[in-house]
Amino acid sequence: MRPFARPLPLLLLLAAAGCRRPSPADDRVAFDPELVDREPGSFEQTFDGPPSKIVLGTGWYGLESLGKVGPWSGFSWAGSTATAYFGMPISSDVELAARVAPFTYPGAAPQTMVPVVNGIALPAVLLRPDWQEVRVPLPARLLRAPVNALEFRFAYAAKPEKVISSTDPRELAVVFDDLAVLPRGRPLAASGVEVRGDGPRREVTLEGEGLAIPLPRGSRVRVRFGAVTPSAPGVEIAVEIWRGSGAAKGVWSGPAARLSGRAFDVALEESGASMLRLRVGAGVAEPSPPRATVALELFVPEAFPQTESRVARPDVFLYIIDTLRADALGVYGSPLPLTPRIDAFAKDAVTYDRAWSTASWTLPATVSMLSGVYPFEHGMSDIGDLLPEQGVPWLPEQLSRLGYETAAFSQWPFGKSFGLERGFDRYYLDVRMFSKSRSEQMRGLFFQHLFYRQRAGRPLFAYVHVSDPHAVYDPKGKDRELAEQQPGTLLPQLYNPQIFLAEGFGRNPADTAHLRALYDGEVRYTDRQFGAFLDLLRYLGLYDQSLIILVSDHGEEFYEHGGFDHGRTLYEELLHVPLIVRYPGGQGGGTRVSARVSTLDLPPTILEALGQPFGNLRLQGRALPRAADSSGRELIAESEIGPSRRQGPVNLLTVVQGNVKCILNKLEKDRFGRPAKALEAYDLDVDPAERSPLPDSDPRIGACRSELKGWLDRSAEAFRRKGKTERQLPPEEVRRLRALGYLQ
Repeated sequence: MRPFARPLPLLLLLAAAGCRRPSPADDRVAFDPELVDREPGSFEQTFDGPPSKIVLGTGWYGLESLGKVGPWSGFSWAGSTATAYFGMPISSDVELAARVAPFTYPGAAPQTMVPVVNGIALPAVLLRPDWQEVRVPLPARLLRAPVNALEFRFAYAAKPEKVISSTDPRELAVVFDDLAVLPRGRPLAASGVEVRGDGPRREVTLEGEGLAIPLPRGSRVRVRFGAVTPSAPGVEIAVEIWRGSGAAKGVWSGPAARLSGRAFDVALEESGASMLRLRVGAGVAEPSPPRATVALELFVPEAFPQTESRVARPDVFLYIIDTLRADALGVYGSPLPLTPRIDAFAKDAVTYDRAWSTASWTLPATVSMLSGVYPFEHGMSDIGDLLPEQGVPWLPEQLSRLGYETAAFSQWPFGKSFGLERGFDRYYLDVRMFSKSRSEQMRGLFFQHLFYRQRAGRPLFAYVHVSDPHAVYDPKGKDRELAEQQPGTLLPQLYNPQIFLAEGFGRNPADTAHLRALYDGEVRYTDRQFGAFLDLLRYLGLYDQSLIILVSDHGEEFYEHGGFDHGRTLYEELLHVPLIVRYPGGQGGGTRVSARVSTLDLPPTILEALGQPFGNLRLQGRALPRAADSSGRELIAESEIGPSRRQGPVNLLTVVQGNVKCILNKLEKDRFGRPAKALEAYDLDVDPAERSPLPDSDPRIGACRSELKGWLDRSAEAFRRKGKTERQLPPEEVRRLRALGYLQ
């Protein structure tokens, strides 16, 4: 089999949108939830069809298409290992079904596939060198709520450029056309449901098992139907409530036409998952006509909370948007209408106008958010670093000790190999090799975890890390209009910040403007996805009394200081990040705080909101103020990173005192290896863009330099105390990081 030359983006797997926020006098929540095109026991990913319940994790390449070749048109390659996630089936007798073909070449050994369910390996399957359908029973004893991990391990993977006449550099093992977990013996088939329209009403065409819609537990749900038209006389339909325990409660059944105009109110239990299920042909005395279908109008369900939720300890949702600049948001002054959902959220939350990250790239910045200490203290400052098992405060561990369920949903390429899963009950990693995952996919995984939770009364800490605005920028549809209105002069594939950095394309303002417009299109998509995330929380009754934090790990450069991308300077376009916090019950909603704060303030803020002392943790952050605060505070940030394919190493430290910011360049070289000043200083009040360095004679520089020396001494002491050890990253991590430009 000849591999495809270029990986294409994967299909978006799950959509959840359309919720209107209830007013104080109206406790209804109307929501267009996930529409599942098969019964809850069937989870299928066709790679060329509509969204589905399978969520892909690590080890997959982007979706590819050959047009209509054979019966299928979409495919995805797996590397030497690949993971998929799925929820709990309705049936206890299920099997893995997949259409697959191995990557073969002259001299290739026989390929085998080992399915691994939640860490338990099943017998190996020998694959023929052609398309085939594989069926593997999945023992019920291995399945668990809320989400199951299904890993595939293959005997070998090879690079086409090494073994056949091809320029494809990927390491390929097996290509998948269809992947499903379904009741044993059920055929892999096309969808039996079609849903059209938006707003409060949908036009639905059902066939066979029909449609399933997840419902919020502990609510009274109203379901309304408009016109219902069967394809032939005698076709019947059943309306049921399926419960996570496996039971189904009948709501109505009979001739399909008699369902027209009916409405039903159903009370749901507090515990266990529930779905509204519509099935064509159920309860029919005589067999339904072949290919019997029903066309109906379905109003999206409205959920009425039965009791007002009161929780002793709030759920905590930490939502990190990778590479989101503060000035891209309307609430932070963007002139473009890119972020209406985030801006609306800010009116219900506290906005921190001058939040600083602790670093200008993700690894050290994110670890500071979860530890409450600076990078020099936690030691996670370079690609190969591993989180120490002791000596570093760790928020997930602390919350777990307090009885919280802790779950991570990450699209950030630095995963479990860096020790970041410590303290998390479940750690889901949804990343691709050589392509970017979308938060729509992550929200699908997040939904499945929430929907199938077995102990919904236990407080939850959810860490959600999405990468929508991270390069490569590739906005779709209307999100691309901004870039189309500002055309550049280069080939489309060159609009990548790393390529701009290497080739010096930033000297043409039109090209820089086009690159920024592509980024802005991704920001607009990011905003809608965050809005859908909030809609999901509201629909499941988790919004009002929760602590919800929206933050970015760092910004992005667009030639403000001669470069692009992030990680190798410490200017404000990278360090100034959005930070918006909705406290339980909306306390302080609409407040803006101008005091300088840091992203390492998140752990003490969360613990304070839970009424928990944190002094013995020796955190360097402090709880965020909830009102105007004029107290002065110095902050630091740093960047220490080795050489990459296009840039040299950097070792930078910056401190801000009042309005003065100093940047120390320990190597006295810039990211390109050119000579650079050891110290730069700026007055951020009069020069917020950092265009005019203060002269060396400015008396304020002395105090700044003295403070930098103090931080350097602390950093050196922390290094002596902890030390570092060299280690080898797993091959898959190396390939992924190399593809993203982090490694040579």
